[in-house]
Amino acid sequence: MAITQYRWHDDNATQAKNAKRNVESGLRVLRLIKHSSYIKMSSEECRACDRVLIGSIREYLYICSIKNFESYVDGLKFIKSLFGFWSALVSLNLKHIVRSIIL
Repeated sequence: MAITQYRWHDDNATQAKNAKRNVESGLRVLRLIKHSSYIKMSSEECRACDRVLIGSIREYLYICSIKNFESYVDGLKFIKSLFGFWSALVSLNLKHIVRSIIL
């Protein structure tokens, strides 16, 4: 006898196909946190936020690189639109570029 029931469908947030969308949402939230005048963070909290941001950008661009080169370039444009040119430039990764071209 089942006590609970689990519903699985193609639009579940945890589906691999939704990973890019989920990370994009997370990056938007991180941008809001970093630029909010209402949220006061200590220098330690700012550094922790920066580490999460860097990791999230890398994860996002990895996900973009799996699809194709155009997706990778679009990912870089997205990063540039949220965090500026410098963030997009320092986020370039040779492995991601090669992967996006080969796949």
